[in-house]
Amino acid sequence: MNIGKTCIQACINKEPSAQRELYAQLLPYLNALTFRYLNHTASRSDVLQESFVKIFTKIDHYKEDKGAFKSWAAQILINTCLDYNRKYSVEN
Repeated sequence: MNIGKTCIQACINKEPSAQRELYAQLLPYLNALTFRYLNHTASRSDVLQESFVKIFTKIDHYKEDKGAFKSWAAQILINTCLDYNRKYSVEN
């Protein structure tokens, strides 16, 4: 999967068609990651949705020279999952 600079720039400009395209490209990968990091089946879609909100609101913070966009988005999802696990963990 290659997410182009033009798609990212269009998302920075808040173009709905580019946001739909980016969502469609990232969804399968990020959805699979939620299965690795979350134990709560019912919460996966909520955390995934929250992650996409963060990705779209912070997309202008992405720096191409720091790494691939897919990795940047995955890190946002992972951090969101870890925050959720910390917040809702049950202490024994």
